Amino acid sequence: MDLPLITPSPATFKEKFETQLSNYEQQHQGSQRKPWTNERILEVINNVQKARVSMISKQDRTSMDYYWISKYDTMVIASEDYLIFKRKSPDDPTVRIIPRSEYFSTLEGIHKACGHGGRDKMSHAIKSRYYIPRKAIDIFLALCPTCETKKALPKKGIVTKPIVSQDFNIRGQVDLMDFQSCPDGEYKWLLNYQDNATKFVSLRPLKTKRAQEVAMELMKIFMIFGAPYILQSDNGREFTAKVIEELTSMWPECKIVHGSPRHPQTQGSIERSNQDVENMLRAWMTDKNSTNWSIGCYHVQYKKNASFHRIIGRSPYKALFGCDPKAGLNDSAIPLSILSNVETEEQLQNLSQQEIISENNLVDSAIKPVNSEIVIEEQLTINVEVPDLIESDSNFNLQVQEQPSDNRAHTETEELENIEPNFTCVVCHNACTGAHTCRSCENNVHAICGLPDEEHEGYGSKVICFLCKSEQDIQSQRNEAYEGTKRAAEKMINNTAKKLPPLGIGETVIISVPKVDRGPLDTQNIRGKIVDFRNGVYRVGTKAGIMKNWFARHEMQFSSEDYIDDIPDIPISLREAVSRESLFGGQGFQKCICKPAQKQCRTKRCACFKKNMLCNSKCHNSLTCVNK
Repeated sequence: MDLPLITPSPATFKEKFETQLSNYEQQHQGSQRKPWTNERILEVINNVQKARVSMISKQDRTSMDYYWISKYDTMVIASEDYLIFKRKSPDDPTVRIIPRSEYFSTLEGIHKACGHGGRDKMSHAIKSRYYIPRKAIDIFLALCPTCETKKALPKKGIVTKPIVSQDFNIRGQVDLMDFQSCPDGEYKWLLNYQDNATKFVSLRPLKTKRAQEVAMELMKIFMIFGAPYILQSDNGREFTAKVIEELTSMWPECKIVHGSPRHPQTQGSIERSNQDVENMLRAWMTDKNSTNWSIGCYHVQYKKNASFHRIIGRSPYKALFGCDPKAGLNDSAIPLSILSNVETEEQLQNLSQQEIISENNLVDSAIKPVNSEIVIEEQLTINVEVPDLIESDSNFNLQVQEQPSDNRAHTETEELENIEPNFTCVVCHNACTGAHTCRSCENNVHAICGLPDEEHEGYGSKVICFLCKSEQDIQSQRNEAYEGTKRAAEKMINNTAKKLPPLGIGETVIISVPKVDRGPLDTQNIRGKIVDFRNGVYRVGTKAGIMKNWFARHEMQFSSEDYIDDIPDIPISLREAVSRESLFGGQGFQKCICKPAQKQCRTKRCACFKKNMLCNSKCHNSLTCVNK
């Protein structure tokens, strides 16, 4: 089923972007850098090449030569020069400077790739690949027609008890998104499961919201990533308990406890995740001109996990696995115009032989197999053949050929004969001498299959193997994500304290009355005076009596008017206080908790039937009955 497009033509969007960017550049001439046009990029490339020739030939060098060499570099791919920023180390990303005419197409591709994400997500995706001014990103986001449909009104961020987890699978949050009004075939619900520490999301389409089907999809997720200690949901304790009961029946070895339902004023990370998923899913459906959200939810899952998360300071994928996700060669520094013609591995190898990033900028140089001799502490010469392309795989085996050196060949040969090859490297699974062990896992490892310890080097020293190094990197990413979440939680509490300063006894406050405790025409707020304060909560008195409930600070608003009414020492509930001030008796929504039975809601034992009222959606967990 095709969905009609409601967005304007791309040409109109592009024209608005170009016009506003040109107006901004004209208004800020002299205060900002010149725009990167095609002519300026070619000029800088020529200056860099001339400066490099001057440095190599040791001719007369000027200060500008040092400037061009220290700041810019060139990259040659398929006999075409590209301008990049100077890399300080080999691990730094290759950031290519693109002309202003390519800003729109580049931003459009990245914007769709991150699920129409905001400024932080786009900046994180761009900064390691291209140089685009931040103002261009802001203009693009402000004009995006798809993003205009998902903007929400600003709300006050009030948080009283943030939820912070220190490690993965400590607390999992699950929620169901209701898509009954826009079903995709048999699918009418979308399950959203999120790990609270890493913010890693798993989405699954559902046909119903029964506990058995929810438990089955959660078990599929838990079989991959493991089960959390605590499973939390705002659908109520009964629903969570039923889901855990179904999980236990299908997986007896799994033991999970259900957490308390989140209050709307707690951190509510899963609710914000639901909003992001809805916005990204809506954008995917608009881009693909389709209503198959049961398929699109998996694309949204990948895009959300691969996108930068502001709270943890990295993508959820990196927080969980310790590295960024790889989407093939699209994440490489090869331009898309050249990459589109690459279909086979042979073409990729031919292209890699033409890629040059060197100081001499020689076009005819190629990447060839290099036979390098590495001398390690055991005085053994090792010949290592480096192929054209080495895939980053943990199963990659290095073929090592040990040859004794010329000076001590006879002595070392005798020593090697006395060594029994009973040791196996934990990384490459080849035989080793046992001279080195990993200081973390205490397993035998080759010297070249680990990272040496700078303080203790030589024969018999301990190294850190690549497997343990990967585990340490993952734990480091999770610790940094935890620190980011902790800082965000502290910031939320501090902001809440600034917006809601503490109140004193005797001050007048206004309490918002929930809809369930008042009638349609009753007052939405009730005025009272603070009479007691204990353990961070307040007790309020009204002219009808002292309320039994204790209220948190975020449930009340300060009033500058003095409360002059007398407060009788009579304990009453909030609903009773509203009914005393109501013109219609103050009856709110009636609610019953009748259990499924043959005469459910048909006798006076039902609170709704007794008052001659129909049951509503809040009665008996929204189950059907005859009194509706």
